[in-house]
Amino acid sequence: MLWLNGGCYASFKDLAAEHILHHVKKIDSVAFDVPTFINNVPRLIRSLILVLEWSYFPAISFIIQWRAVAAPFWNPQRHDERLRTIILLIVRSSLFILLGLVSLKALILYFLAYIGMITVLRIVDCFQHTYETFLAGSYAPKRNSTYEQENTFTTLISRRYWWLNLLVLNFGYHNAHHALMRCPWYNLHKLDSDLFANRENYSLTLPQLLKNYHRFRVSRLVKGQGKAVDGHGNLNLDAFYGAVGVSFLVKS
Repeated sequence: MLWLNGGCYASFKDLAAEHILHHVKKIDSVAFDVPTFINNVPRLIRSLILVLEWSYFPAISFIIQWRAVAAPFWNPQRHDERLRTIILLIVRSSLFILLGLVSLKALILYFLAYIGMITVLRIVDCFQHTYETFLAGSYAPKRNSTYEQENTFTTLISRRYWWLNLLVLNFGYHNAHHALMRCPWYNLHKLDSDLFANRENYSLTLPQLLKNYHRFRVSRLVKGQGKAVDGHGNLNLDAFYGAVGVSFLVKS
């Protein structure tokens, strides 16, 4: 699956380790801070990125992915990965060239499907956390389970027709996933029903997800994720901009 979605440049072991760190530390570890990056690049590049993102082209995601691919060549701590990365680039480039020679239409459709995959992941993942974000390798305090659940949100396609969430392998049952990481993906809907049935303030519906994803598709790049809950513990969608580029199968 990593080969299909372009995540193969990082080893499964490293990706699993980052996922576990996310659960243990209760933080989001990122390769670089998106708002800081956006607000400090030259104006022309910044404008181009914002226009592409406004047009639903996931420019930031591609920047993050290619930055991760290139990391072994500029990050001394990852120099041992250079040969593996070169081999992967040669193999994948050869496969894409071969696909293009056989069917240019198939190559174009693969690219469009890939953009679609990233967009779906973004919509589902965008509002799942309001964790503090730390640069990879920097000091990050360990938070407790109360902080974890207060900053985790469930993002479902449908609560009534739970089987629709199988389209994204129950990825939206995020509070349940964080409550019991070892719970198999196919049982998450049952765990969520047992633990969080009455926690509506921490659950976003599909219309809410789509509306806020659309509404803040540029704002979140320059302002950060915002705040999801007001001082009274109520969900405040007007200030919940959402995260971007936090879980796209790249090594930080």
